[in-house]
Amino acid sequence: MRTKLSILLDSLRIAAALAVYFSHCAQFWSRDAYKVLGPISFGAVVVFFVLSGYVIAATTLSKGTSPHRYIVSRLSRLYSAVLPALLLAAILELVGRRMNPVFYADFSRGHDVMRYAWASVFLQNVWWMSASPPTDSPMWSLCYEFWYYAIFGMAIFSKGGTLRRILSVLAVALIAGPNVLLLMPCWLFGVLVYIAGSRSAAPPGRPYGYFILGVAAFLIVILVIPDYPKPLGTSPYYFSAAFVSDWCLAAGVAFTITGFDSWLRSNLNAMLPHGAAAKVVRNWADHTFPLYLYHFPVLVFVTATVPFDKNSTGQRLAMTGATLVVVLVLSWATESQRKRWKSLFEWLWDAVRAAFARDASAALLDGDK
Repeated sequence: MRTKLSILLDSLRIAAALAVYFSHCAQFWSRDAYKVLGPISFGAVVVFFVLSGYVIAATTLSKGTSPHRYIVSRLSRLYSAVLPALLLAAILELVGRRMNPVFYADFSRGHDVMRYAWASVFLQNVWWMSASPPTDSPMWSLCYEFWYYAIFGMAIFSKGGTLRRILSVLAVALIAGPNVLLLMPCWLFGVLVYIAGSRSAAPPGRPYGYFILGVAAFLIVILVIPDYPKPLGTSPYYFSAAFVSDWCLAAGVAFTITGFDSWLRSNLNAMLPHGAAAKVVRNWADHTFPLYLYHFPVLVFVTATVPFDKNSTGQRLAMTGATLVVVLVLSWATESQRKRWKSLFEWLWDAVRAAFARDASAALLDGDK
């Protein structure tokens, strides 16, 4: 991926993460603001899906990534934030329930321990389930992401001919179930934008059309078009209930990325952050994943245990800023360990390969007897 385009995509990722964060602050502390920010919050998750598809396609298809590297990279990235998020949510929930049991009771939907277990292996939203941890509902999208990675990996790396590749993809899709698959076109928009951009040059003037289409689609879907075919959260589709509207929104994001790409191709001297400024953007973008996963349990805990006047705009803004600082400190602490997570999964990969090799050797020896 070209450096200038990556800076623009990182900026878009930061904006989406902050939209989710501020929306959830409003959910707890300003219902009027939440009426505006709520729909934007879910739209930001659709942005994440499109960006994820684009980035995974770019890093996988352009570098000739091996199955080993793909699996280790995806699992280490996911678990480097997911497991700390689960631990954080569990600890804050245990403490918070003792301090304010009435408030935390509103978040319990039964089988709380199992919800943590399902989320630890990305099964919390397969088929008709909606079983994210009680105080970390944003984790639903990580289940979707995991299965998109798995399906894409099967499509790219499966060996043994077309039929075997199709059967492998179908087998993984069968585990993921319809809810996850309903939003996969959003993720695939990102893949298609990368493939189209990597194979064609953009004619001058076209980027402005892409920008207009992208921004117009985003605003129309968010502000005008109602959720379709069902309102968001409707059982049994839950986060996939408005999948047609989400496809339209993803198309708008895809056009926007295409506009970025086309504009940079036709404006080679475009002034964008560089040097120290570009490094700041990248560093902030690295924290968007932990910010997304960590902020909700922290917000629940703060709301339940910290006394402040929620009718005071000044105090709400102060708590919004203070909570963001706390979450970013937690993010810094966990992101600094990413290399260790990758080393762990490299070791697990080697251990599993060695075990399979021993079993294969033992089977050959038994067959020779």
